[in-house]
Amino acid sequence: MKNLILLALVFMASFTLTAQTITFEDGTDNGATPLLGAGTVEAIYNPYQNAGNMSDWCLHVVNNDYLAIAFPSFILQSGDKASYPYVKLRFKLCYMSPNGESTDINYPQVDIYSSVDPVSGLIAESEKLGTIGNPWGTAQEGVWVNAEFMFSASALQTIPDGQLVIKLAKPTLEYLIDDIEVVPSPLFAPDIISLFDFEADQVDKTYSITAESETDPLPAAVKDNPNSAVPNTSSHVLQMPSNAYGQMTDFTVTLPDGTTLGQYDRIYFDFYTTSTLYAQWTVQVAVGDDSYIIYKDASGYPTQASGAWTTKDYALTEMPDVNSFTLNIGLTSYNSGPYFLDNFKLHLASASGINTATVTPLTTYCIGKTLHLGQTVDKVVIFNVAGQQLSVSTCTESVNLSNLPQGIYIVKASLNGQSYNAKFNLQ
Repeated sequence: MKNLILLALVFMASFTLTAQTITFEDGTDNGATPLLGAGTVEAIYNPYQNAGNMSDWCLHVVNNDYLAIAFPSFILQSGDKASYPYVKLRFKLCYMSPNGESTDINYPQVDIYSSVDPVSGLIAESEKLGTIGNPWGTAQEGVWVNAEFMFSASALQTIPDGQLVIKLAKPTLEYLIDDIEVVPSPLFAPDIISLFDFEADQVDKTYSITAESETDPLPAAVKDNPNSAVPNTSSHVLQMPSNAYGQMTDFTVTLPDGTTLGQYDRIYFDFYTTSTLYAQWTVQVAVGDDSYIIYKDASGYPTQASGAWTTKDYALTEMPDVNSFTLNIGLTSYNSGPYFLDNFKLHLASASGINTATVTPLTTYCIGKTLHLGQTVDKVVIFNVAGQQLSVSTCTESVNLSNLPQGIYIVKASLNGQSYNAKFNLQ
């Protein structure tokens, strides 16, 4: 009997980007595979639901010996790091226990790889993208933190094409991982709309803000850019004060006609501070008396990155279908030091600008031990769920799999510069 699978399109062409993600909300591990028997992974119900991660399910990792985890269904695109269409890889981590007698639990290093050696099954050191130096600092059980890897910081000039591998470089640990995603770069995503910047404003023009404390907040004011450097070379930016608790922007946003907030999947803005004081981020939208939290620092008042402009970006989920709303963003701590904001943008989730009539999705089906693709592709690669590359074919419509046992496999195909990937069940 034919086993039909529609492969999900992962558009890698320059005219659009898709924010690839892996969650575990279906209660499965989504093919996550521990390498070399150095531990176990399984999807479990989230034991620490809090503001840092409200997901019901996550991936439970028991690390026995510097465990690396392969995610065969999470395919990284190749490309020069200077013009890579994605700005960062991001996921959530949560410490649980030392898993034994280990005391080496603080300040972990997380190594990011793009492939697994097809012969040995080992992670390919030659395709190590780089390292996240310190995602959780001093370990606190049950605290979810965001781990981020900037593709521009890759140790390689060219990001290799392959599957994602994550290795938390500690001898033994028990921890959780969730919500793995690549974030489209605002420089290469045409489906981004600019909400507002401050280039046309005169210096010292003021904007009202909201605050929760009884102290009257000072207004925000337009200032000259204190550090005109990438990613923000604007002349004028908005300086936020810090004399009251709960201070946030109070911008009224009206979207383009025919669109609603629910159609957008990400918000971007630029941030700069020279303060090293502890401060708490809050990002939300308000519609009437209702507030929708986009992001809030869960670990209290962490130290904010300082000394350079950074682009903040957050996923928009379960947003209301409204055309107008109030945007509230700010360091809500009291006396956290002045800071600067600029270049507020939204990313449209729909693939606007694509003539869908010209896109023909691949349909795979197995007859016996032959995988059929429905049309001739430029290249097709077969992986097992451990991430080992099993075969490579070019300019073909079918793949002979007679040498493989029954089981679940990953197919990755390339056609006209676009990539397609999915799982299939070989009977």
